[in-house]
Amino acid sequence: MGLSSALSGLLAQGQGASGSGGMYVNQLDKEWKLTVVSTGGSFEAGNTFSGSPFFNDEWEQGYVRLTDNRIAPDLSLKFNAYTGQIYLQRDNQALVIDKTIPVAEFGLTEDGKVRVFRKGFPPVGDYSINTYYEVMAEGKLTLLRLHAKRIVEKRDLNHVPVQEMTNAEFWYVSDAGKGLIVEVKHNKNALLEALPAQADAIKAIILEKKLKMKSDEDWVTLFNELNTKG
Repeated sequence: MGLSSALSGLLAQGQGASGSGGMYVNQLDKEWKLTVVSTGGSFEAGNTFSGSPFFNDEWEQGYVRLTDNRIAPDLSLKFNAYTGQIYLQRDNQALVIDKTIPVAEFGLTEDGKVRVFRKGFPPVGDYSINTYYEVMAEGKLTLLRLHAKRIVEKRDLNHVPVQEMTNAEFWYVSDAGKGLIVEVKHNKNALLEALPAQADAIKAIILEKKLKMKSDEDWVTLFNELNTKG
């Protein structure tokens, strides 16, 4: 069973759960409430720049998994990709999960599929172990996609400087055995250069599966196959 399928099943098991004990966090428990801090409910990017800091502009069903593997299911979530914060909607209030809470990952359900966002990977560049990456394929080599938000300055039609929140996307491969993470550009040659030890296996899989390496699906297929190799 694939990663997304497994988590979809887990969410289905959580439907209607009382949340007492087991793997589920009781969202009505005082201790859980104390770990959530109100943001004031404002989701505007602010009057200094245009655009949205959120990965998903609409509330989506999801879950949050803590580092002790307890899971709070059936949540209404948004992810602020600019600040790296997880927002929670409950009782018509907009809340943010405090950064001191030991969150390991969260998931967002889109069109019946779960998109998994996880932290705890080695630091790289400007990003720390607290940076959330979308997990695209998992195994000895984990394929990750970083959804970043950046503020850039442009000029409007009147040549007046304005600031705009823009999307940026980066790809990484994490080698858990070596405790390393490396950025890879989204093309075959860059991947071969980034992973020289796996170059022969990568070439063989691309040839066998007739992968063009142009689509995200091809990359996921490649890494799923690569992780089955000895």
